[in-house]
Amino acid sequence: SRPTCQAELEHPPWQLATSPCSAMAVAAVAASGGTAALVAGLRRAAGGLRAFAATTSSSSARTAWRSGPGGTSRASQNAFEKSPSALAAMARRLARQGSVGQDPFEIEKAWSAVAFQAQGLADELSAKEAYELLRSLSAGGVLTKYEGACSALLGTLRKRGEGQLKPRKVINIWAALDRADAQASEVDAFFLRELPRALPGSASSSASSGVPGAHEASDGGGGDDDEKGEGIGEQPAAAGRSGPRGTGKDWRRTLALLEASGCPQLELREVWVGIEVATLADSAAVKSLSINGLVAALRSAALASGRAGTPPSPELVQRLCRRATAQARWLDGWAASHIALASASLGALPREGYDPLRQALLDRCALGPSKPGSKVGGKQFAKAPGRLELHGLAEAERVAAALAGFDVHDAEVRDRIAAWLSVPLPPKRFANLARDLAAIGLSDSSSSHLARHVRARLRSSELRAEVGAEELQALARSYARPGEDEEDGS
Repeated sequence: SRPTCQAELEHPPWQLATSPCSAMAVAAVAASGGTAALVAGLRRAAGGLRAFAATTSSSSARTAWRSGPGGTSRASQNAFEKSPSALAAMARRLARQGSVGQDPFEIEKAWSAVAFQAQGLADELSAKEAYELLRSLSAGGVLTKYEGACSALLGTLRKRGEGQLKPRKVINIWAALDRADAQASEVDAFFLRELPRALPGSASSSASSGVPGAHEASDGGGGDDDEKGEGIGEQPAAAGRSGPRGTGKDWRRTLALLEASGCPQLELREVWVGIEVATLADSAAVKSLSINGLVAALRSAALASGRAGTPPSPELVQRLCRRATAQARWLDGWAASHIALASASLGALPREGYDPLRQALLDRCALGPSKPGSKVGGKQFAKAPGRLELHGLAEAERVAAALAGFDVHDAEVRDRIAAWLSVPLPPKRFANLARDLAAIGLSDSSSSHLARHVRARLRSSELRAEVGAEELQALARSYARPGEDEEDGS
């Protein structure tokens, strides 16, 4: 009403600048009182903003690193003076701030300084500080970019993390590494040992082990979770909580247990049966899953037969596949490649599991190697040489394996993936990729220069040392020239 708006405009400048109704008041008075009232209101609001800026200049200076290139640069310089605990807090702030509206060069400098300092202080970090730094690097999207810092922090967890982290934090670390396609074989033993504590009925054993807070359920903190409301939490029967409900956090915990834990098959079967029954009982459970939760559910279903010893329900598989293909337009390369591979492993037909995803795979997956500094699928490739040149290889490997599982000879996708064979890949990964590409039609007839490169690589001593003779012979036959029979690849 007009009286309310007039009263709003009578506030002093400071209150006017911070009042949520000031803009509405100016607009209402202008509509009823003409241009003169509008000019008066705007002048009064401008005075309030000037007063607000003058009184908050000191607090803005203290947080200047949040507000532009100069501030971020100061943050990168101060990172070298931080103690371990202060460095972890700074990394959390930097991850929370994000890169929207910021100078990308200065953001990169700040992350580089944090990673450098974290690598140097790795021996002084506690398990909790290492966890916070890893989570911040993951949230900032730079976990695999600073490989030295990542390895140093993982080494700290391996040395000091036994029994020191809550199960949900162990799952969060595993999920962060998995989401970044990080090769963390040096900490596989850590996850084999720590993930069994995340079993739904392991609360009493965790509490008896003396781990502070290990008997508690998830604290629901949004800072430790990939998505709001979907944090990884324990659901111990001893605490009186219900079993799994088929939510995203339940599926991510199930995936971590099935893929990376050292749990026996009987315990994994109980976990799988519990979440499968809960998901089938709730008709809206699959529809309510986020993209990450949907990927975890499909991957868990693909692992159920081998790890839990029980095949997934056909009805559950059908629901998951139908929901995944419906979300194809919103998938990134990581999610699309995982969904394609899981669908192929579950026996989906190409028209149901591959055709709806094909455009997403072409547009968003790093199917072929890219030059440093280029962008593929919305990802910025690093300029540094070395193992970072393999960025995107994991997505290409999953798509190749999915095509082999579907038995689809898609020449466009295959030829883009085949370019990886000309890159100096690790022996085992080279052999696996060459085998999958041969299964979908790559040969001397389709690409003579790549087949010649494969034949030359098969004769290398490092490949012979890591790949079995039988597999080498099969690859040699697949890539042999027409009319030749290279039995042993020599």
